[in-house]
Amino acid sequence: MLGDARTSWDGSTDVRVLLLNSSHSFNPDHNFVSEVVAQEITVSGYARQVSASRTLTELDATDRVVANMATSSFGALVTGQTIGSAVVYRHVGATDSANPLIAFIDLVDTPTNGGTFAVDWNDTDGVFYVDSPS
Repeated sequence: MLGDARTSWDGSTDVRVLLLNSSHSFNPDHNFVSEVVAQEITVSGYARQVSASRTLTELDATDRVVANMATSSFGALVTGQTIGSAVVYRHVGATDSANPLIAFIDLVDTPTNGGTFAVDWNDTDGVFYVDSPS
């Protein structure tokens, strides 16, 4: 939804992150949280996280814009499921069918073990990037 200007990445838009289990398969036709929520992890201690410190950085050397945000930490996730991916979405309402997806991030399958699971977005590729046309 960034492309149609309904989401301001580095503005006041409420952007959140949820985790999906390892059985989820990416489908580019999914547009809303309601279409992926059946594979959301459900272990005790899990809660969706609000993103913080979002930035957009123009990189002239590589002709791209990188979207970054602070690390998303999910604490004390009880043993019992395997995390396979993260979804970044715009929170606009109380129902998942109103919340559009922004990005799907495939992760290394990681079993929950009672500890904190963190997704460190802040690297050279960020959460995602947009290249200029060639």
